[in-house]
Amino acid sequence: MKGKDYYEILGVSKNTTKDDLKQAYRKLAMQHHPDKAPADKKKESEEKFKEISEAYAVLSNDEKKAQYDRVGSAGMGNVNQEDIFRNADFSDFQDVFSGYSGGFGSADEIFKRVIFGGGIGRQRYGDGTQGDAGEDLEYNLSINLKESAFGTEKEIRFFHNSKCKVCNGTGSKDGSRTVCDKCHGRGAVQIHKRAGFITFTSAQTCPKCHGTGVVIQSPCYTCHGTGKAKEEAKVTVRVPGGVNSGDNLKMTGHGNYGRDGQGDLYIKISVMEDDFFKRKGDDICCNVKIPFILAILGGKIDVQTLRGTTSLNISEGTQPGTTLRMKDLGIHNEMRKHTGDQFVVTEIEIPKDLNERQKNLLIEFDEEMKKSKSRFKFW
Repeated sequence: MKGKDYYEILGVSKNTTKDDLKQAYRKLAMQHHPDKAPADKKKESEEKFKEISEAYAVLSNDEKKAQYDRVGSAGMGNVNQEDIFRNADFSDFQDVFSGYSGGFGSADEIFKRVIFGGGIGRQRYGDGTQGDAGEDLEYNLSINLKESAFGTEKEIRFFHNSKCKVCNGTGSKDGSRTVCDKCHGRGAVQIHKRAGFITFTSAQTCPKCHGTGVVIQSPCYTCHGTGKAKEEAKVTVRVPGGVNSGDNLKMTGHGNYGRDGQGDLYIKISVMEDDFFKRKGDDICCNVKIPFILAILGGKIDVQTLRGTTSLNISEGTQPGTTLRMKDLGIHNEMRKHTGDQFVVTEIEIPKDLNERQKNLLIEFDEEMKKSKSRFKFW
């Protein structure tokens, strides 16, 4: 869908309400429901269903919509399908999806079979059981401005669920498991509800096997039948230069363990405020005090940068609040392959506690300026 217009796909405007967005998606989802398509049109219908569902997943999420409005779908080319549909809410459309794939047509399952081609998040659905993919985890990592500017490596420690070493993840003390007799191995049971002449059918997690499709008669004494054990993990995080507060780094396979795959670890970056520098995108800003004589006559002054002390030229007659640019001394953004600038805002230092001679010299200077009819603008 790279480069396509999500608004055009759903037939809505950019300022449409969420209710109107839901109505538009419902109409199109029913129109292109894969079950309604003839065999020779099923592939085409599935592609259209993927397209409208992706558009709704983005536009119904405030954060993803804001990103899309900034960069368009072409700018989201590095976002995979799993991330696009993460936290997407299709709960209002259960009636649209019901009936797909033998009566277990929840939105969740349709996406796993149709949109993701058989599986998302390493969950297993092909044999009828509800998947046991490991959950993703989030870790908050604080770094300073210099680390965000040039990148860094951080060793972090956190706890996650890993495969139980005693039972090798089976959850069983002797390795034996039997098929659940309540759901017959599906991991889900059908619930029928009547409303007048209409019967609604939905799927719920099996209360006996908790969605695994199997029952353990002799649970492992270490993990108590879960197949998972809590342990501390230690990993090194490579933080690229240019990251900012709110950015997320994905570490694949470092989340919680599940029988159908390991979850991922998301590192949420927080850049601490600096006492001297302020960041604006890839640029940095700072205020620097300049002696008033230097501001009048011009010269050079040493200025602190992220890379150390650097000499800065001060032009003759520099005024308070003047902004001076120091090229390529800002944030080195690895992702954008761009280096920002440093901007210096001048503050003029006014001397205090002058002696009589100094005062007289300034008075004499002021008199000279009056005669030349060119008052010193600084005063």
